[in-house]
Amino acid sequence: LTDVHRQISNLLHDLPAAQPPEVTRLGLVAALHSLVHVDMVGLFDELIWQDDPDVQVQANQLDPLSSEVVFFAAREVIRNASRHARVASADRRLVLKIHLQWRLGLEISIQDNGPGMRLSQAESSPQGHGLALHSTLLAVIGGSLSIASAPGEFTCVTLFVPQDAGLFPVSA
Repeated sequence: LTDVHRQISNLLHDLPAAQPPEVTRLGLVAALHSLVHVDMVGLFDELIWQDDPDVQVQANQLDPLSSEVVFFAAREVIRNASRHARVASADRRLVLKIHLQWRLGLEISIQDNGPGMRLSQAESSPQGHGLALHSTLLAVIGGSLSIASAPGEFTCVTLFVPQDAGLFPVSA
C-alpha cells in the first residue's frame, strides 16, 4: 500500500501544471480533441474520432477534478498506443479509434490496431505502472479503467466515469 501511495503521489507530482487549465478552459471533450488533433498529430496513420451528439454537453457537467483525472488517463492510454502499437511491418497502418458516449456517465473507448498486449506481461513490467495508477485515480472518483486485447489484432482501453462522479467526498 505504501508503494502504491508513493507511485500515486509521484504521478500527481509529475502531472504538468499547464494542462489542467486547458481542460477547464476548453472542456474535457474539446481538450481531448485538441490533444489528438494538435498535440499528437502525426503519431498515428489514421485517427477515427466518434462521439455521440450530446456527449460534450454532458461531459462538461463532470466536476473539474473528475474531468482532469479522465483527461490524464486518456492521455496516458493514447501515449501508450503511440509507443507500443506500431508494428514493424511497413504495410500495416497504425489506426487509433476514439469513441465517446454517454451511458449514465462518460465512457471513452480508445482502441489501436497494434500487436495487442499480454496483460500479465504489462502488469509485471517495471514501466507498466501508468495504467494501474490511472485506474486507481479513476476508482477514487468512482470510475473505472478496463483493458481488452487480442494478440496481433488490437488493444482497447475503456475509461468510465459515472455521471455522479465527484459528488461524494473522499474520506481520509
